[in-house]
Amino acid sequence: MPKKPSNKTKAKTPATTGNTAQSSRFWLMYPPKLIKNPVIWELAKRFHVITNVLLLDSLKHPVFAARGVNVHYGLMAALGGKVVIESLELDTAVIVLDKRPGARWNFQSLMRPSTTPKDSTRKSAPPELSNITIRHGRFIYRRPWTPDSTLSAAARDFAVAKALTPDARRRTFRVPGGYQRTLDYRNIDARLPVVALAHDGK
Repeated sequence: MPKKPSNKTKAKTPATTGNTAQSSRFWLMYPPKLIKNPVIWELAKRFHVITNVLLLDSLKHPVFAARGVNVHYGLMAALGGKVVIESLELDTAVIVLDKRPGARWNFQSLMRPSTTPKDSTRKSAPPELSNITIRHGRFIYRRPWTPDSTLSAAARDFAVAKALTPDARRRTFRVPGGYQRTLDYRNIDARLPVVALAHDGK
């Protein structure tokens, strides 16, 4: 004979259990009404250590590269719109600052121009950086170079020829639009407890 439907109801999970889980994940799911999964927690879990990082400018030239990046940041500060890096470790990182004659800095191509007017009365906090560790780093700095404009034509030619010699203390290269001076710092190992960034003219 077919079994009669049971009148018994399943026991409900106590409300306190659900409330505890919800309150413990509130700061990981902000705002809770719009985000159903703890996405911030998932991102922090997956991208705590990033390997083989490569950042290119608009010309597909490297701006930043690293074998490994280990970062710890303030989640609560990020939710409030602040950037707080509690610790940052860079393994075999290469940073390139490059400005060609008549062009912008390479990193400026990574910044999207804002279409909203800037509120000059609003004060924003600068990023907070601390406990920065660099292992086997390299820093390349390239900027436009021109000989002294007060020199005669012959003296200018001599200055250019001297700057382009391979054994010059500061290497200078001929590039489209003029000349570029290059400084190359290798084998950088450093630990910076605090990094203060200029903000509002300070």
